[in-house]
Amino acid sequence: EMEDGLIIRESKLKPATVESYKDHRIVMSMALAGMMCDGETIINDAEHVKITYPEFVSDMQKMGGKINWFQ
Repeated sequence: EMEDGLIIRESKLKPATVESYKDHRIVMSMALAGMMCDGETIINDAEHVKITYPEFVSDMQKMGGKINWFQ
């Protein structure tokens, strides 16, 4: 961390189960990060993405993203 910004170093993402805190922005961010991992990432309360982007999952699938709804 710097006074006027952040330094981000490359690292390998690992699959995980994450909380969305019912925030559509977190759902979309974690979904994109999860699609970069080897393995399965689960986002709890992911349906909140429908608040602002109801087509998010289908649009990601159309672009080749390996993402699915489950209950």
